[in-house]
Amino acid sequence: MARQMTAQAGRQSVSFGPKKGYLVFYNAASAMAWATILGRVVSVLSYKGASFVPLAVDSFARTTQTFAIMEIIHALTGISCPIRTQHTLSGRPA
Repeated sequence: MARQMTAQAGRQSVSFGPKKGYLVFYNAASAMAWATILGRVVSVLSYKGASFVPLAVDSFARTTQTFAIMEIIHALTGISCPIRTQHTLSGRPA
């Protein structure tokens, strides 16, 4: 009996429901957006110089940053951990 309970306790249920699927999609989209910003910064910096970087990335970076509101909604609806959301948002510039 003890062995059976230990074996069951060692197994974790790996379910990939709609909530987890959505979070994977959201985080992948967010990572791609930030990678695009990084790519634009590197590209413009190497070809035109530092003074042109804000012109090239400003509007896209602002749009990407606006999606941080979704992280607040995720925390309020229980999709993600509120503490993790607070930690993530506290490190972002205003």
